[in-house]
Amino acid sequence: MEKYYWVGTHKEMDSLMNYFDGLGYVWNGSHNLPSEGTDYDYEIVCADDDSHTLTWTDLGNFRKYHSNEKLIEVSTSNGKLFLNMPYGTWSVAGDDLIHKATDGIRPDYHFSEMFTTQEFRGFMVGNIIKYAIRYHSKNGVEDLRKARTYLDRLIQFEEIK
Repeated sequence: MEKYYWVGTHKEMDSLMNYFDGLGYVWNGSHNLPSEGTDYDYEIVCADDDSHTLTWTDLGNFRKYHSNEKLIEVSTSNGKLFLNMPYGTWSVAGDDLIHKATDGIRPDYHFSEMFTTQEFRGFMVGNIIKYAIRYHSKNGVEDLRKARTYLDRLIQFEEIK
């Protein structure tokens, strides 16, 4: 699954490339790390989550060939990278993505659209395990209900997939 990142400045591009370095992405057709690319003539970075490769395009080509895709706007502030996605803003803190919803809807309701199938399944299974393991020592039955909620969502996802 490809994701498309719109970058407006060199500073934003540097931050995004360092982010992709940390995730193990390389430039398509090479073994170069993202931060090793110095050609910033294009404003759209295409990230293929399945192959962990990056390519470039410009805004005109994106609009022409990928107009139905969601465009993730990249910004920086005080040295932090922000990914302004369709369902809120995500800031990057180390390896963690921190979400701020803009539509009042919990972000996990959008994860099946935002993540690849593999990422979504991993997120759901991880939460099922987390809540099932900790219920006895933390929140009791409330955590069991949360585990059941994630299990029900995963079952729903698999049935319509």
